[in-house]
Amino acid sequence: MFSQALGVAALQAGANIRIEFVEHWLGKRTRRAVAIVFDVAMLALCVLLVVKGALLVEVGAGQQLLGTPFTAALPNTGFVIGVGLTGLFVLARLARQLFDRAATT
Repeated sequence: MFSQALGVAALQAGANIRIEFVEHWLGKRTRRAVAIVFDVAMLALCVLLVVKGALLVEVGAGQQLLGTPFTAALPNTGFVIGVGLTGLFVLARLARQLFDRAATT
């Protein structure tokens, strides 16, 4: 329960939950550059997972889950939607970092 509340609070604040080893020694511009690089990498990973996940949904549509009226496409679709939503949040954060004047000064 606590981790969910922490995640919601971080999402509302637009913050990350992460462990920092060297970031506190870096300058403000370098921290911003590192954040942008990691967001671009995360966005690329999300795009890759959505594309490959869509193929997985397509394959799973023909596989019946035993004892249920559902196919394997159902849980795979949830995965694709979740990763797609994560990608949207990362894209919004990246746009804010790139175009928000208050973040650059």
